[in-house]
Amino acid sequence: SNVIEQDEKLDNSNINNQIPFTDISDHWAKEYILELNQLCNIQGYKDEQGNLLRLFKPEEQISRAELSTMLIRCKYGEQSPVKQSFFNDLSAYDWAVPYIKLAYEKGIIEGYNDGAFRPNQSITKAESLKVTVLTFLMENLPKTSLTTTCDDIKATDWYAPYFNLLPNENLRITTCLPNQIITRAQAAKVVSDILKLK
Repeated sequence: SNVIEQDEKLDNSNINNQIPFTDISDHWAKEYILELNQLCNIQGYKDEQGNLLRLFKPEEQISRAELSTMLIRCKYGEQSPVKQSFFNDLSAYDWAVPYIKLAYEKGIIEGYNDGAFRPNQSITKAESLKVTVLTFLMENLPKTSLTTTCDDIKATDWYAPYFNLLPNENLRITTCLPNQIITRAQAAKVVSDILKLK
């Protein structure tokens, strides 16, 4: 086992010179994921002992708990354990609770009327955009009319102002799929796009 530990130490000494995740080398979102790793210390998955697995799992759907953690870690850094949870379906010992608690206190996320948070529930493109904007631009949210060219978004949709904030590269896109369930890779791009507006 000493040999294995030594190998891991050698491996870790080179970690800054190599891609921190082994599953994104050819992925379209690689630059956005690496940006989150560098700017926000997003580390990906760990095993039960807390060791980094060097996996981002870009094509997996992102959960409410994962996105809350990603955003809070990016804006406010690492959070200490908490003594209690705000939601009836989370215990204080759940890994994401410190991040969910701060996101709730900051008005970034909400729970459901039944007192639950539903941490493992997936999230839509519109929902992810809203909470990302609230995290980074809450103080100076631009007041915009509907400028998006998305033909599947109406000016009266609650999420229309958030789509207006996306970069102009999206002007060629006519279908924005606000209700599409998004992946971890797509969430990384949303966060990257909004960070550029700060």
